Amino acid sequence: MFPVSHSFEAHCHSSCSDGALSPADLAREAGCRGIRTLAITDHDNFRAVRLLMDSRPSDVRLIPAMEMSVVWRRMTLHVLTYGFPADDPGHLEFESLQSRNRHLRAERIVFKLERKLGVSGLMAASREVAGGTPGRPHIAQVLVERGVVRSHAEAFDKWLGQGRMGDVKSHWPTLEEAMHLSRNGIRVLAHPVKYRMTATRLRECLADFRALGGEGVEVASPGISSGWYGQLQEMARKQDLLVSGGSDFHRPGSWVVLGRYPRLPEGMPSLAERLGVLQ
Repeated sequence: MFPVSHSFEAHCHSSCSDGALSPADLAREAGCRGIRTLAITDHDNFRAVRLLMDSRPSDVRLIPAMEMSVVWRRMTLHVLTYGFPADDPGHLEFESLQSRNRHLRAERIVFKLERKLGVSGLMAASREVAGGTPGRPHIAQVLVERGVVRSHAEAFDKWLGQGRMGDVKSHWPTLEEAMHLSRNGIRVLAHPVKYRMTATRLRECLADFRALGGEGVEVASPGISSGWYGQLQEMARKQDLLVSGGSDFHRPGSWVVLGRYPRLPEGMPSLAERLGVLQ
């Protein structure tokens, strides 16, 4: 499916999680690309919204948002939550819970790497890069800065990627727990095709998601095939789910461009309509 430019970007990341741009730079990039409404969906936190509250560009509207890491039937899923108050107790509790989980995971990763590589101070340096709780991308940046590897990609290929030393098991909340804490948001299942489920299993997942209060499914993502695009539309219709789209932008220079993703299917209720914004 061919991507087009949109005035609403509903899925992107800043340096508050695994994105390359600071929240301020991401908002400026959005303004330069004609994006009028921006939802920064950092992993398990919405610090970017708080940081931008007093300094956001006047021509870009911010929607509080977050991408929650959850477990459903032993599988990690990502659930996007939108439009909640910035001081919502449930979302703040989820953020705090995940900060602890991510901190413990980072400590386990760093312990293994320091012992293997004969280096020290990785945790403190990674926290400084992250401006808070570090993830693997922040640890990768420190490894580059220390000269352990030449690039972010090499850090993941050798040390942090799937099956490598730094691929430490995560302990995320269940889908039920996350849906309860985020009940004041509009919840959308992110990039369903990336989970590599069969169509039958994905239907089961969406049925459970809907039963727990889920309201939407992301059908328009860069690189999605026309076959899956059609199947997701049909699943959304049967489950009475909103449709949404987003670029899942992380960094400049990649093939994913902020604000560019396939058109949403016509004649179906959308996340943008639910939020009262132009797509």
